[in-house]
Amino acid sequence: MKKTFALAALGAALLCYGCGGDTHESIANKSVDIFTEMTDIMTTITDEATAKDAAPKVEALAADFKALMEKGEALGEPSDEVKKELEKKMSDAMQKFFQEMMRLSQIEGAMQHLEKAMEGMSPE
Repeated sequence: MKKTFALAALGAALLCYGCGGDTHESIANKSVDIFTEMTDIMTTITDEATAKDAAPKVEALAADFKALMEKGEALGEPSDEVKKELEKKMSDAMQKFFQEMMRLSQIEGAMQHLEKAMEGMSPE
């Protein structure tokens, strides 16, 4: 699931790179901001109860990310140069995000709340 989610998130960010009235840079920055904020929220989770409390915040960020994905669907693939730039920009945020996901997978009951909150982030 984690690899699929990572690829979906990166793919969505690539599609969003240049959405609507936004610039390539602003969409990439918004994606990084969402994953950074989500990671920050996840660092506060220590047990199932705190995961349950964090879930609405994570769900709101997932909705924001989904909105970025939807903007990007109308666009074609960015150039290879743009892809490289975005991958570089997203790399650190995604690495920290997945490190937190791995930590949380060790906390009994935490992932059930978070996976539900993040359902909308993956393409269907």
